[in-house]
Amino acid sequence: MNRKGQMKGLIQRQFKLLFLLMSLILVLGFLGACNSSPTSAPPENPAETPNETPSENPGETPSETPNPSPESPPPSSSPFANASSLTSCTNTRGAEALYWDFMVGVIRVDYPETVRLIPYAPGIPFIHPVQPLYNFIYPAGWQADTLTDASSQLTGVNVIRQDGQAVWRRLNLTVSGTVTPQQVIDNELSQMRSRLSGTESVEVVCFLESQDKLAAALLVRTGAYTANITAQVFPSSFLGNPVSTIFIQRAFSPTAQYETEVVNTFFPLSGQMNLGGGSSDPECSDGIDNDGDGQTDYPDDKGCTSKEDTSESGG
Repeated sequence: MNRKGQMKGLIQRQFKLLFLLMSLILVLGFLGACNSSPTSAPPENPAETPNETPSENPGETPSETPNPSPESPPPSSSPFANASSLTSCTNTRGAEALYWDFMVGVIRVDYPETVRLIPYAPGIPFIHPVQPLYNFIYPAGWQADTLTDASSQLTGVNVIRQDGQAVWRRLNLTVSGTVTPQQVIDNELSQMRSRLSGTESVEVVCFLESQDKLAAALLVRTGAYTANITAQVFPSSFLGNPVSTIFIQRAFSPTAQYETEVVNTFFPLSGQMNLGGGSSDPECSDGIDNDGDGQTDYPDDKGCTSKEDTSESGG
């Protein structure tokens, strides 16, 4: 390999290392005590929701939205049909539960096959023209649309299924003022519903918020669709004025297809971007009520013998 090729390889490895560190910071925001799911859906239009967050609509949304059958996932033939979440989210199962855990930073060594770095044959490579850390392979039948705006430091991508009914979306940007993860999630949910022309009620399946209130995640059903939305906010200041750097990921599809899209599309895309994957902390010191008994970690959970205990259930 010539010197130019060696330098290129070194730069690519440095980018990957930097992105791994950034992803670790995002995941750590979810660790610690988490609140349980609210009994009602979050408000759709909070007064302070940042209007700078870009829409995923690239101008190619179908003029008519099909109405998928609202059957519940997962099919009994799924290899993940019996999986359940290790968080306090007890209303989900299958690949939906595994992806939820992955996106809030809970490592699932019991299902390692859900995270694949080279998922498609054939696949289409994507490299963001401004930020090469955004690079992955996405499946045929989908379209990757670059998001970039220097004025808001926006970097991201929307990966949209050809029929417009499923989207995997990842971006970061900086906005003026102070915003909360809940407001960011509300805005993302509102955009999704607007895209789908949906007027159906919203069912909150799971909601978690980090102890420092700077990260949150929502699993929601609206009409015939299911969505997983996560947001993290880093508050800071510029020239004495408050600013917020926001990281967002949203994945949605028709509920009847969600299990399939999680396994074939959402998990691989998130895995390639090194998102989720969580912490290797033992169950008795990971800040999560792993066995769902209302008690978290040693010494509060009586199933724990020490902070190093790997099971809250006493096993």
